[in-house]
Amino acid sequence: MMDIIRGDTHGHGGWYIHQTGNRIRSSAVIFTASVKVKWAFQITIEEVSQALGARFDILNPYYENCTVFSESGNILPEYGIQDKYVMETLYPPN
Repeated sequence: MMDIIRGDTHGHGGWYIHQTGNRIRSSAVIFTASVKVKWAFQITIEEVSQALGARFDILNPYYENCTVFSESGNILPEYGIQDKYVMETLYPPN
């Protein structure tokens, strides 16, 4: 079976997943050296969410401070309403 490595890096963070078939072999969230510790949690939420399938960023002032995917204003310590909808669409509750 073929191994697949996929990921994305830009800005202050990134992610990668190494998988064989449907089995994840390893994964990582990557930070640049310039990330301030106070922003690490928010970046982790965004990058893990993107690694799980929500692979987009939003660069629009309207979405600042209301979604973890905002590139210009991500200060949320948890998912916003829109973020919850996206993740529930990708991974429906039982």
